[in-house]
Amino acid sequence: MNRLRAFSYRKITLVISCILLATFPYIFIYPSIITNLIVEQKNYSSSYYYYYSNQTPLSNDTDIKITSTGNQIPAAESNAAEHYISLKSNTNECFSWGDDSADKWWEMNPEYEVTIETDQEFCFTKMEEEKASFFKKLHTHQYNVTKCKDTYTKRMISSGWGADINHVAAGLLHGLDTDRSFQIVQDIDFWHYTALKPQYRGDKKPVCPTGDLFCYFLPIGICNATSVDTLNTRPTGALLPWAREYSTRPQQWLRHEVYKSIYKNKNVPNINTPCAVLHVRRADVVLHGRFSRKYFPISKYIELLQRKVPEKNYTNILLFTDDQNAVDEAETLHPEYNWMYLNRTRHRGSSGGFENQIPSGSPKDEVVSILVTFHLAQKCDVLVHTTSSFASAIYNSMVETGRDIKLLQIDEDYKGRLHVNNSNTEMELREYVKEKSNESTK
Repeated sequence: MNRLRAFSYRKITLVISCILLATFPYIFIYPSIITNLIVEQKNYSSSYYYYYSNQTPLSNDTDIKITSTGNQIPAAESNAAEHYISLKSNTNECFSWGDDSADKWWEMNPEYEVTIETDQEFCFTKMEEEKASFFKKLHTHQYNVTKCKDTYTKRMISSGWGADINHVAAGLLHGLDTDRSFQIVQDIDFWHYTALKPQYRGDKKPVCPTGDLFCYFLPIGICNATSVDTLNTRPTGALLPWAREYSTRPQQWLRHEVYKSIYKNKNVPNINTPCAVLHVRRADVVLHGRFSRKYFPISKYIELLQRKVPEKNYTNILLFTDDQNAVDEAETLHPEYNWMYLNRTRHRGSSGGFENQIPSGSPKDEVVSILVTFHLAQKCDVLVHTTSSFASAIYNSMVETGRDIKLLQIDEDYKGRLHVNNSNTEMELREYVKEKSNESTK
């Protein structure tokens, strides 16, 4: 009996020894590896990053080091690294910049969206189910060759960014509702975001030979345009933002330009948070005759912000405007705020004339600035604006973050929102600013 017991003890000891030997690397070696994880991809700009982080992406010359204790690692850097790892693990398809197959892949897989961009690569992740379902449905409809015999065709307009893209999105939704493929045609002149309007163009060439929407964005369907339909559909409905997004999926070269502008361009501001967005639309709004809109002073935007969201006490203001006078007004009359804005060429008031949306003289630079605007706005929590389709596009970009975005419209209750008398408000505002400036210098 004693021999049997001794044999059993030896057998148990042998089994335990084998287990310890097998698990030795995990117990004593791998923890040191886990607690010193090095992430090689550092500088990233994903749509989810914009959505959920307010930190500036880390520089490319340092690795992100995460320790199990979190010691000696700034919280922002640790969170950023963990966020990148989480995204990477949930990402389905990645491409290096310059990979010619990327655009075609995305064109044929519309249910994916760009979620990571680094100096070396960009990655796609599948959209949430409801949105993915709509994009696939719209894409399947638009790529059904049996519908090409009765393509609903609209002529592209050259008004303003919001109006132009809404024009395309409305066509897509009407085609889907009526079981017709849809196509946009550029049959009279180039789209003004690819080439200056004739009176300003001179001998300058368009961004691409076709001078249309598809100089920048992926194709929206497989069917060719037919004769222009007389039915001019209006942009309405809850699905309009998604249709707009579908029609403006940027080609790889454009996304790379936007990426470089955000992280390499000194003319793009660093965004301090929390922040509020002020979209001050002026320029030609006083030149629309009986549909003219008012030039509101910056003070009206600030007053509404303070009245509606007093608990936040926003001091960081991201200013989007087409009027250089608005930038000067903000900094001169309201220096107590931290004004953040793109350092770019703008008209002064209505000096650019009617629907001249390219003050820089470079349509490509204007488009890059517009897409940068959407990205930057996603870091803020409030949008204060007047009537503007571009303001709606900014808001739609902000709500994609999943956060609760406060929307404040200063002319919502203004009875003369569209009126010929608003044409005089540019001069009235000029006198107001002059008077306030004189008061501040006394």
